[in-house]
Amino acid sequence: MLPVLLLVATRSARGQSIDPDTCHLTALATNDNDIRIRGDLRPPGHPVSVPSPVASKLHALAKKLLEERNPAFRVELTCPELFPEIYRISQPRQRELYVAEIGLGFEQGFFSLVLYDPATGSVTQNPPLIWSKWTQSFGAGDPLLKAPFVSSANLFQDGHPQVVVEEYVHNGNMYNGVIYHYFEVGTDLAFTRVLARETRVLATSDDGMFVRDLTQLSPTRIRLTTCEVPAKDSKQCKPIGYVILESTAPGKPFHAVERHPLDTRDSWGLVTFMDQSPGDDAFLRGGNPFYY
Repeated sequence: MLPVLLLVATRSARGQSIDPDTCHLTALATNDNDIRIRGDLRPPGHPVSVPSPVASKLHALAKKLLEERNPAFRVELTCPELFPEIYRISQPRQRELYVAEIGLGFEQGFFSLVLYDPATGSVTQNPPLIWSKWTQSFGAGDPLLKAPFVSSANLFQDGHPQVVVEEYVHNGNMYNGVIYHYFEVGTDLAFTRVLARETRVLATSDDGMFVRDLTQLSPTRIRLTTCEVPAKDSKQCKPIGYVILESTAPGKPFHAVERHPLDTRDSWGLVTFMDQSPGDDAFLRGGNPFYY
């Protein structure tokens, strides 16, 4: 069980929605600079305070999400249920990334990303959201998930790393996969998702998996290679094909410009196996569009 991070546990008055502003927020900082998810056996970290600008942003975001909730999921929540976990991740230039899960009831919720600059007091104005339900439900013991769950990358080779967040995506018995979200951070602390990589996907036919690896070709050009790893021989990786991705400029989202399937009759599955995907480029920009 993850530690309870919020100290206010009083339920709202009957028939009234909880006021997020009444929730006192505390975060955890870990030695490995990562978050923890359900079933994580690593040490949980030590408590740290949440700066007032970050707390205000999280309170406002929670209020907005509560107002937008599907009526079928509207239940009264305590503060620990609304903010089940918050982690502080150290970033370059002495900035701090706060990864806060906001729960909406019935295991519905999001991880929110708020970057804070102690030197200026500035925070991310529109925090990106990543669906948390399946990441938490399947948990750290699932073979598709691999720590660290929050990391960094340097896709544009310019010394300005992206924040990378791992998400578990699930759809019945048809699809289980892990998506890595790559966020460029602007000078105003705004996040731009420049790439969503469907990194590992369960092959339901034999319990093997498909794996996608990135190879940097230039600061704005990447090769995304897909191979299949059978369950009976994890050392093999049968090639499926590859896609060339390009960005119009550093900091801009990647899109597919070339498709090279091994079987030239079919290029499906080179970017994603998701049935709900509206198209490869839309998936690369936004990831999974289907939440339940």
